Amino acid sequence: MIGKITGKLDHIYKNAIIVDVSGVGYKVTVPNRIMAKYNSIHEKLSLYTFTYVREDTLALYGFESLEELSLFEKLLSIAGVGPKIAINVISSGNLDEISQAILNNDIDYFCNVPGIGRKTAQRIIVDLKTILGAGKDTDIFEVSTQAYEETVQALKQFGFSTSEARDTLRTIKNKNKMTTEQLLKEALKTIGK
Repeated sequence: MIGKITGKLDHIYKNAIIVDVSGVGYKVTVPNRIMAKYNSIHEKLSLYTFTYVREDTLALYGFESLEELSLFEKLLSIAGVGPKIAINVISSGNLDEISQAILNNDIDYFCNVPGIGRKTAQRIIVDLKTILGAGKDTDIFEVSTQAYEETVQALKQFGFSTSEARDTLRTIKNKNKMTTEQLLKEALKTIGK
């Protein structure tokens, strides 16, 4: 399975791009915002990928963050939602907007996504809430690493609530690549501002 690709933008299609990785071109279907962001051929980019394999299909889907990839995987686990609908959901807004639509039972939000009717919109909301155990104080798409969870616990020891700790960590870039020590240091700097 291909989990991440880094290379240069080689070609742009309507809903996909070709990424040249050392002379090999990978066709990757991506959300609209990536299409809008990378519009210069030979521009360097890095994407987290999902390899979709079916009897007659082998396709790559690419995302800028692990959180978007996580949402895509969760959407695919819902009956009636395939990769085309999942990518359309992710293209419909940023993760905060999508999570608010789920938490607020906003069926109309999902009905405005191409390919989704009322029944599918209801199923997405109910199933994602069930899968994610979504609560108001949780970032339902956040990718949890051991360092992340250890930092949340450390911040709680300093007297912060779980939601305060998670809100602070959400603002830190590259948090998924940091150690517990690095995360805690950055979190305390952020809180101190």
